[in-house]
Amino acid sequence: MAAWTCPSCERSFGARGRSHVCTPGVDLDDLLASAHPLTGPVLERIVDAVRTVDHEHELIVDPISKGVLLKRDATFCMITPMKQWVAVGVTMGRTLDTGRISRKIASQGSRHYHVFNIDELEQVDDELLDWVVEAFGPTEAATSSGDPMVPDDVDIFAP
Repeated sequence: MAAWTCPSCERSFGARGRSHVCTPGVDLDDLLASAHPLTGPVLERIVDAVRTVDHEHELIVDPISKGVLLKRDATFCMITPMKQWVAVGVTMGRTLDTGRISRKIASQGSRHYHVFNIDELEQVDDELLDWVVEAFGPTEAATSSGDPMVPDDVDIFAP
């Protein structure tokens, strides 16, 4: 399956020279054991929401030392454990107009990265989950290359 291994981080990908965050993968259980206690429940709610509405596409769960990347064809969500909260970053094809955003929206072309700081599990509500599910939808990467962004050390929830 792996066509290329990054010489810097040693993660394997399906396409040579694949653009990625050059961070070694880690074991999800090890990450969750040492992370903010809400990290696992937040991840579980998000994964459940995506799997509930979309059984046609793969959901790739890629734990790295800084957090957990959720991918379809490209990264659409990053869950980052902090000391006092869990940051949920969502990349969308539009900007959201909500007071829930914790940091300035970062935009690159038609993609917009929003961050929500979660310090209570109730904040992972239907509104936030709807945005995550929307972000999981078709991406530019899905239509442009077709190369899988799948390191060998990730969990894949196949359709």
